[in-house]
Amino acid sequence: MTSDDMRTGLPPAFLAALAGQAGPQAPPVRLALQRVQDLPEGTARDGLLLALLEGALRETAPQWLLEQAIESGLRDDQDLQWSTAGQVAAAALAHPECPDPVRDKALHACTAPQLGALVRRSRSGCFAEAVAAHLGQREPGPQPMTVDRVKNPGTAELLLAEPGLPDAVLAAALNLLPTRPALDEAAMTGGDGDRPAQVFRAYRDAVKAWEQMWGSVVTAQVGCVRSLLAWAGDGPARSVIRDHLLGTLPWDVDPDILEEAAAEDLAAFATAEAVTRVCRLLAADTPVSEVRSQLRDVLSALPPGGREQAELYFDDANERLVQIGARDAVSWAAARTHGTWRYLLDPARARQWGQSQAWQASEDVLARIGRSFATTTLVALHLWEPDPGRYTTSHAHELRWLHMLLVHLPQITDDVRQQAGAALPHLRPRTGYSAGASDYEARQQERELDELRATIRRMLNDTAATHRAAALGSPQEVTAAQLARVDDQTLRDYLERHRGDDLLEKALLSFISAAHRSQSLFAEVLALHSAPAQALVRITAELRSRVGGGPQNRERWTRSALALPDPSEDLIRALPAWTALSIGGSRFDTAHPQVTRLVLAALGDSEEAWTRFADSPASYAGPTAWLRLGDVLDAAVKGADWPRPPAAH
Repeated sequence: MTSDDMRTGLPPAFLAALAGQAGPQAPPVRLALQRVQDLPEGTARDGLLLALLEGALRETAPQWLLEQAIESGLRDDQDLQWSTAGQVAAAALAHPECPDPVRDKALHACTAPQLGALVRRSRSGCFAEAVAAHLGQREPGPQPMTVDRVKNPGTAELLLAEPGLPDAVLAAALNLLPTRPALDEAAMTGGDGDRPAQVFRAYRDAVKAWEQMWGSVVTAQVGCVRSLLAWAGDGPARSVIRDHLLGTLPWDVDPDILEEAAAEDLAAFATAEAVTRVCRLLAADTPVSEVRSQLRDVLSALPPGGREQAELYFDDANERLVQIGARDAVSWAAARTHGTWRYLLDPARARQWGQSQAWQASEDVLARIGRSFATTTLVALHLWEPDPGRYTTSHAHELRWLHMLLVHLPQITDDVRQQAGAALPHLRPRTGYSAGASDYEARQQERELDELRATIRRMLNDTAATHRAAALGSPQEVTAAQLARVDDQTLRDYLERHRGDDLLEKALLSFISAAHRSQSLFAEVLALHSAPAQALVRITAELRSRVGGGPQNRERWTRSALALPDPSEDLIRALPAWTALSIGGSRFDTAHPQVTRLVLAALGDSEEAWTRFADSPASYAGPTAWLRLGDVLDAAVKGADWPRPPAAH
């Protein structure tokens, strides 16, 4: 018997037998009821109450027992989510004979989190309906959102923080959520002084609070987002819910829903495109009637909200507004890339505690979503024009959009290459002027954006890359460092598309920085060279001038060279002396057998040569670490001056 069973005085077999009894008159049940009345509050009594309510008394139970079970579960020291007492209270409140007044009194005494815990643990449809009805009595109808409500959330927000709510409770709580605040037009137009500005700031802050509230709801209820979208219909909450699905936690969203939300969001691009075309014509002093005539089909295809938005530009002769509208398509795409689509377009950015997020959506689904974004927003690239003024979206966002566009396009055609190439020189963000950025942050942003610009150039010069994001550009411009950053298959693809010994030598040198590369791939790349043996000796002799660096660079190259089958004497003589003599053997800090044989053959039986060799200036670090083994051996044998280190990088 466990300690709890001993406290009840009932063996486990007895408690298990209660499940097979029916009604309160059976002898074992009468004994258990007596024991419940005698036991003090605590785990033992909670266990016995639960055994009764889920067993013999699941259909009928005395009211006093139900009241005790509810009282026990709602004690201040009980965690309704995990404790046995919480399960007891849930079972009692969901019991078919629980009187409505008793249930209502208990529900009014519960906090919102307690209601959520109880309704989840009861798994009773009837109890869920009772909680849903109770919510309607507990709070008035939905009120406009206020900033204060973020700090003091109502029952609906607190309840919706609990995941896994039954549909009836979920719907009732959603119906009580604060509504999107409305701008007080009378206060905006009728006030004077600072009043309109204050009214607008208060409105803007309340809208942000409303969006923040929905972010919390979507995060907690991500398992039932289909219900959230169905509840939202075409209302104002729908776009906020969709934005959070796409931009806050897309990895947790069902793949089908994720694709649907992405397609729905992309549909809004048609309005941005239409606004751009309208404003371009208006900026060119085209009469309004002519603009309407030229764009009749475009405007008629827009949804009502889109047509209303486009009409704003017809009714306003403000030049600044038209300038902004003329870039609406580019701004829309750039804002999405920086905001709600940032993880969808670059899933590697989704990390938590340094680890990549596990996505519900497969790589194929994410690739399909990225391709849809690129093909939809490609028209923005063709509509792109140099910035006519300073009232535009940040160029940094446009630069990132151009990069993601090129990554996800199925094919980079000549016209895309031409238009992107024309746009790139104009996209030079001045990050040093960004608000609140320190000098260090500004310099860091400049470096990142310069690298991004260089990446785009490589992509435009290497449109056939199998992995577009890893495009390397032309063979003449690519560096060994860039080749080192791509995976093995990307390197193979690139070398297959671009031939030439100079490129192959850069690829060989890239193994110095790419510690993940295999020795077999080194031999594979070397074999593509027109003169592999001679090239390897020449690269080794020129290693300091080609790559420079510290001991790690010398060691990686030496290991790759000595791991080749039967390395030649010329190759061994060209290796850095200290490194060649200290790595490559069967044990740590020993020489490769062929290095040892070469040294023995060169020095022979000359004691003087061995003495000079032992006193050579070859070292682990510094300029003399680059002294070639052959030069050191020759000086030791001939008694000549020690060689000078090779020229630096």
